[in-house]
Amino acid sequence: MTSLSIVPLYDCRNAFASTLESLAAADPRIVVLVNDATSSSKLTGFAQKFPERFVNVGIAEQNLIGISAGLANGGKIPFVSGAACFLTARALEQIKVDLAYS
Repeated sequence: MTSLSIVPLYDCRNAFASTLESLAAADPRIVVLVNDATSSSKLTGFAQKFPERFVNVGIAEQNLIGISAGLANGGKIPFVSGAACFLTARALEQIKVDLAYS
């Protein structure tokens, strides 16, 4: 009988947050936007290290996408973090018009 080795689980949000912090340290154009999900997105560290490049729009997913599109148009590199169910349901029109068509 062989024993199964247990592999510890790694929360992919930690990888996302630490990668964003590394990228932002190297590139000042990187901006992070969230829809009132700072802690659940594990982006508290980013917000503390780069407060001038962290935007919490609150529960306003449509604005989240519109603002990120405007920042991208102005030369920034926005990373949007929010629950997929809210982004696809509440901000689908903004994704289509502000991001896809442009």
